Order: sequence, then structure tokens, then C-alpha cells
Amino acid sequence: MSGWKTKAAAFVSVLYGLVGWWAGLHGADGAMQFIVAGMTTLGVGHKIEKAGAAYAQAQSSSAADLVRRNSQP
Repeated sequence: MSGWKTKAAAFVSVLYGLVGWWAGLHGADGAMQFIVAGMTTLGVGHKIEKAGAAYAQAQSSSAADLVRRNSQP
């Protein structure tokens, strides 16, 4: 999974916010809502990818390896 749909949705949201503000479809506050929503979508998508990678790593490691790797020296 590459996350292209999440990135596309975020890009379209930011683009709509900017173009809509420029074209007069909505004001600056509406534009900022679309831009923030797009950036939030990217952030959530990134965290989901990181959680998936951590889950895959946890499934392939033994409990002793996990404790050793995550313990503070």
C-alpha cells in the first residue's frame, strides 16, 4: 500500500482551498479549513503507515527482542 489515495485527497483539499479562495468561492477562513484538513489527512495517513510498520515488526520479533529493543539503558 502506497497511500496514494490519501495523498491525492490531501492535495485536492489544499488545492481546492487555495483555488476556491482565489476564485472567490469561499473566504480566507474557508480556505484555511480546507488547507488544514488536507494537512491533517497527510498527518493521519503517515501515522497509520508508521503503526502498520511497527505492527509488522512486532509480529516478526520475539518478545525478548521487543523488550531489549525498547528498554532504556
